[in-house]
Amino acid sequence: MAATSTAPPPPPPLGFVKELAEHVGSSSAAVPSIFITRNQADADADADADADADIKMQIPTIDFLLLKEGNPDERRRAVRDLGRAFEEWGCFTLVNHGISESLQTSMMKAFMEFFDQTPEEKHAYNMNQMLDSICHGTSYGFTTKEHRYWRDYLRMFVHPELHWPAKPADFRAITEEFVLQTRAVFNEVLRAVWEILELEESFMEDSLQLQTSTNFS
Repeated sequence: MAATSTAPPPPPPLGFVKELAEHVGSSSAAVPSIFITRNQADADADADADADADIKMQIPTIDFLLLKEGNPDERRRAVRDLGRAFEEWGCFTLVNHGISESLQTSMMKAFMEFFDQTPEEKHAYNMNQMLDSICHGTSYGFTTKEHRYWRDYLRMFVHPELHWPAKPADFRAITEEFVLQTRAVFNEVLRAVWEILELEESFMEDSLQLQTSTNFS
């Protein structure tokens, strides 16, 4: 008698990456082409090129402690370095910001626990409107005209009012502390940027609408 083969289960709808990745990992199914932007050989070549580039170039490092508590000369130097980083790189690494590694780890763990919930629990937060206070979604936008981002996301409005999902149970407490600390760092860096631009700090809050959740201006 000929052996019968069992067909692999059909893939989940092309909606949420986590369920799709778990399906691919547990069967012979392949990642849908809409999520593939380059082959492995190209990725390996890029990794080698990046390693060579790292030897020659380093993203600027800004010492947050000097911005916040340095003497006048140290702060001026830090502000100058920040301006150069923006002008030459458009990004920088911030050190001595005071946000503990344990808090960062707890925040990432809370998000992992959210995404490890059942699809039904997560999908209760799927976006209905663009400005939903809590929004769970996937692959928002395209890397190219043919390819989507390989990601799921959870977006929350955290200021001036904190919004959070019901699970995991400690999500609110962790998020509240994380937002409090990161916002303080953000505001201090923003003051330095205002100084670089030679603008009045009093104009900063109104012009950027810092007391609202979003700024689309």
